[in-house]
Amino acid sequence: MVKVLGVKIEGNGRIYNCLVEQKISSAELRVKTPIICRQEGVDFFAEIDRTAMDMPERYLRGNYYTFVRLATAEDQKQQADKVLFEKEALHFAAVNAERLEMDMHFLQTHLSAADNKFIFYFEAPERLDFRELVKCLAYRYHMRIELRQVGAREKAKIKGGIGVCGQVACCVRHLEAFPQVTIKMAKEQNLAINSSKSQGSCGRLLCCLQYEQNWYDEASVRLPHLGYTLNTVYGKGVVKSVNLQREIVQIRLDSAKDSDPWQVVSIDEIKDKSYMLAVKEAEKLQKSALAQAQENKSSQPAEREKPKVAPCCCRTDKAQPCCAHKKENNESIYLAGKSYSVVQVYQGNEY
Repeated sequence: MVKVLGVKIEGNGRIYNCLVEQKISSAELRVKTPIICRQEGVDFFAEIDRTAMDMPERYLRGNYYTFVRLATAEDQKQQADKVLFEKEALHFAAVNAERLEMDMHFLQTHLSAADNKFIFYFEAPERLDFRELVKCLAYRYHMRIELRQVGAREKAKIKGGIGVCGQVACCVRHLEAFPQVTIKMAKEQNLAINSSKSQGSCGRLLCCLQYEQNWYDEASVRLPHLGYTLNTVYGKGVVKSVNLQREIVQIRLDSAKDSDPWQVVSIDEIKDKSYMLAVKEAEKLQKSALAQAQENKSSQPAEREKPKVAPCCCRTDKAQPCCAHKKENNESIYLAGKSYSVVQVYQGNEY
């Protein structure tokens, strides 16, 4: 077992694990206490967000830090000066971007003293040529400058926020990379795509849809799809709606009266489960076969058409190839390491 703290590095909203020696008293490591931690030989200013707890060493993986010491008054002053310096650089970059008539909005700056690098995060509606702005920033701060354009998700991660669940957004708190979330997941979980309940503060689909998708995939195998004809204890009918959470389906009975043709059926009341599973397995195999065929087709190199040789205009024997003929404008030749576009080739007679 190892002792682990939860810390926030230099004001970042995400909580990282920080390894602490067992001999250090937990009374000194209270919440909001500033400390100095280390990763890959570089020291960072951090603030404790979660008190020390014992954790099995096999769970301590990924991006974690090591506790060095408590932060002194000098460390806190340096951190405050660094924050002010980053704010001043953010304002300077925004002013120069406006002077250069560049449509960009700066979100955050990060000064990496170890790498002598200044990183600026911004958003823009389109790709920009910001070379002139980089020259201005490099001339002002005399260090390597990086400008990174971010999207809506990255902006929400930088700014932070509260999700619809009432907790801090997952991208701020613990996500290292954004999961792939598709419209299909929202439809399978019976969520309205344009609703605010299925969208985060970034305006995109919620990342947490990925967390429960494995359960929905397993539940959809046990229950029939819409339009299936089932034999149940109530009779034969067609599936009209499926409730994965309660594992029930609503069918329209063939033998029922027109006044009340609907019947709610649980998974235990379905007779032909084996047939239902066989049909789903066949559909799965068909989809995998189609995907494999498309993959093989895309991996094969495309066959090039042989160029058509124009009939010879300078020889009497037309079976011989032409010595010179016009080529299309989109053709090119490769000569001395460079590619040249062929406009026209001289049509001369044989000497």
